Amino acid sequence: MASIWQFRDNTHQSGTPFPKEILDAAEGSPLLAQLLANRGLSTPDDIRAFLNLQDYQPTSGWALPDMEPAVNRILKAIEVQEPILIYGDFDVDGITGTSVLYETLKKHLKANVSFYIPDRATEGHGLNTAALVRLTSSRKLKLVITTDTGITNFSEVSLLNGLGVDTIVTDHHALPENLPPALANINSQRLFTEVDPNHPMGHLCGAGVAYKLCEILLEKSLPADEAQRAAESLLDIVAVGTVVDMVPLVHENRWLVYRGLQVLNRRQRPGFNEILEQAGAKADAPITSETLGFTIGPRLNALGRLERADQGVELITSQDPERIRVIAAHLEFLNRKRRDLCDQTYLEAEAHLQKSGGLDDKRAIILASPDWNPGIIGIVASRLIEKYHVPVFMMVVDESKAEVRCSARSIPGFHLHDELLALERYFLGFGGHAGAGGFALKLDRLEAFKRDLHQICQAKITEEQMRPVLDVDAKLVWSQVNPHLLTLIDKLAPFGMENPSPKFVLENVNVAAQRFMGEDERHIKLVLANPNGQKGEANTPLEAIIWNFGRKERFDARAPYSFVVVPGLNSFNGTTKVQLIIDDYKTDQAAKLSTETLSVTPIGQPKTSAKHTSAAVVPKCVGADPADSPSVAAESTPTGPQWIDHRGRESIDVFIGQLMLPLQDQRSVLIYHEGKKPDIPFLNEELLKTRTQLIPAQELILWDLPPSAESFQALLKQVRPEVIHLVGGKFQSVPIFASEQNYLKLIVQILRRGAESQVLEVPAFASQLATTEAVVTHGLMLLEKLNMLESSVAEAGNLQKLQVRLLPQNASSQEDITRRLEYAVFQQALKEVGKFRSWVLKTPISTIKSTFNASILSDFVLNSSTALMTSAIAFDPGSQPEVSAPV
Repeated sequence: MASIWQFRDNTHQSGTPFPKEILDAAEGSPLLAQLLANRGLSTPDDIRAFLNLQDYQPTSGWALPDMEPAVNRILKAIEVQEPILIYGDFDVDGITGTSVLYETLKKHLKANVSFYIPDRATEGHGLNTAALVRLTSSRKLKLVITTDTGITNFSEVSLLNGLGVDTIVTDHHALPENLPPALANINSQRLFTEVDPNHPMGHLCGAGVAYKLCEILLEKSLPADEAQRAAESLLDIVAVGTVVDMVPLVHENRWLVYRGLQVLNRRQRPGFNEILEQAGAKADAPITSETLGFTIGPRLNALGRLERADQGVELITSQDPERIRVIAAHLEFLNRKRRDLCDQTYLEAEAHLQKSGGLDDKRAIILASPDWNPGIIGIVASRLIEKYHVPVFMMVVDESKAEVRCSARSIPGFHLHDELLALERYFLGFGGHAGAGGFALKLDRLEAFKRDLHQICQAKITEEQMRPVLDVDAKLVWSQVNPHLLTLIDKLAPFGMENPSPKFVLENVNVAAQRFMGEDERHIKLVLANPNGQKGEANTPLEAIIWNFGRKERFDARAPYSFVVVPGLNSFNGTTKVQLIIDDYKTDQAAKLSTETLSVTPIGQPKTSAKHTSAAVVPKCVGADPADSPSVAAESTPTGPQWIDHRGRESIDVFIGQLMLPLQDQRSVLIYHEGKKPDIPFLNEELLKTRTQLIPAQELILWDLPPSAESFQALLKQVRPEVIHLVGGKFQSVPIFASEQNYLKLIVQILRRGAESQVLEVPAFASQLATTEAVVTHGLMLLEKLNMLESSVAEAGNLQKLQVRLLPQNASSQEDITRRLEYAVFQQALKEVGKFRSWVLKTPISTIKSTFNASILSDFVLNSSTALMTSAIAFDPGSQPEVSAPV
């Protein structure tokens, strides 16, 4: 669906001059005056205050309601060393708010303090009753301080009161009709309702509210200079929470981020430094609000989405270099896993949508599955909105509880919280605001709820609201794109909600060069040229990048384009130059290199994939058009089978299904898969074979990939195909590098499905797990060392048949299994599987073909997959991205 490009303020777009006093305040620049007007700054005083952020006078935290009783109670607890608990939410705002409070109380004020962050999957948002009872007993609590949570927990606070524990709620979420019976309810929203509807602190996030409390505690407890230094040292944490929580970056918030970025750029906090190093950021690159939103934030957020978020607080507040390195490396791993899970869930959501008939005339997407991770469905909902621009409701079905949990995202004009109030009768729990929300309901009420929700969306959402709108600031001519433009833009920083990075339109531009980049070539780098430049004008070509562009589309060098761009600077080899980030583009003449017409595409929108397209779409045959699939290596040689590359093809399930229609009757075909059977339209399932079912066939379709070079070679030797189609199947989307502990859990889960004591055939079990026999045997050895099972050889001398008996688990064991040698061996075996499959997915087909054809013909036995992968490095231009993409 085409985006509508809409200027934020049309008053001066046609050349109407600004008044002299406005221009004077905007340093004489009409463009800067336009950018300021777009942000609602219409008076000289407002403009000067905005541009001179260093002169901003921060507001005292004493203005927040209930601050005084909160400060007095905390100081009393510190004085007599009463046990204090900080209870924070599991998102980045909660992690940073907890860190601010914990570092203040523990490090600077020497309080008897601990912290607790609930588990998203088992304890959910807000205060958890069971956790509070347990913590009160085990830690002998006398005071609980919440951060970024608690304002709606009336019954839980009442419970704490009954247990003799005082509660101080610090939060920023929407106020309920009745505040909880806490000793103090410090909530920035109360400033709007009780003090001033335009109060400068009204938009504080949870970390900002916590900071205002800590600032006063430090002032009351330490000498002035020491208190000021301690408070300033916390500002880097507050900046991260403020940017990532996406609160409006105006007034107090803008100043907090401005000062926090100054502290961050001193590189004084080891935890943040290590996150950036693990992410591959340049050591001398300036830290900006974009760094917080696209690098630090996603990694901290991955903790709360996939595991417990406690490690985030430890990382931020610790000074132990070794512990910091371990946690930061784990965050990097989790962030990659989070991206893989999001990609996989997005594909599955698209498949669910298409199987149910697509969007059709509906005005909302409502999807449910028991297989999705509740921590990432909100991200996937946002991605679906980018494509379809209707409200999205992603639900996880908990069949054991017969409940459904939903994460919802909305579009402008459809206030999610207000509209869902009409369906409140369905909810077990419910919360949210205009753009996002969440709720739970009983599974047996799901269909009725979906029916009523579709009716509301159909009645309330207009066609106009379903058209995505891209707000832009101004048009630029070619000569304006220079370093001076970046100087003007920088005067508006830091950027965030309600103060976004300026977007500009460049019209009538040619694409002089293009190449794909990034680890999986999902990004594209362009060289833009000015076709109308006159002699003597500044006509230097400009570099531009489109993140998450996909691998199929190409730009036509002959066609004029209009681009929406965000200018920035790129430094490389000591040279700094302007680089444009492209948000969107339009053309009336452009076409892909294939015969498809290039449509207007919002940049960053997920591309159509294998499960997106209806089975009615018939793709082209391989080789029908050389430009259709440039990577096809379909030539036949006398030295082995013909290889055909389908790894980059879209709608591959539909393509394979169509391909099979004639082949199923005319030639012998075998479709190789790993683990769970694929869902391919038009397919005779008898053609699907695992590694334990192989038979000779003329045509071999490698839907999935074997886990090692040895198994790949064995597969080809057994099938002896004349034609090999290389696809990649599920390994195009599922995580290639599996989590060790999740894999151990999977082994145990599958074993539990059988008898308590069973004979395990290792090759078949490895095939079921889509891995190598080495992974299985080392996994079983590790589980045996952990006293989770017993195993022995079932038949004398036959190591492929094992007698396995699961043992009762000891839930109280606290051993760190990652320190065991058996764990390291198991981990290495899993990594080898990931390395091999990654090599097969990325290596040119000619290299794979020559390697394995030679192996088949000469009976050459490969000793390890590492030998294969060494040759792949030179052929993988995407293995080292030139520029880091937002994550």
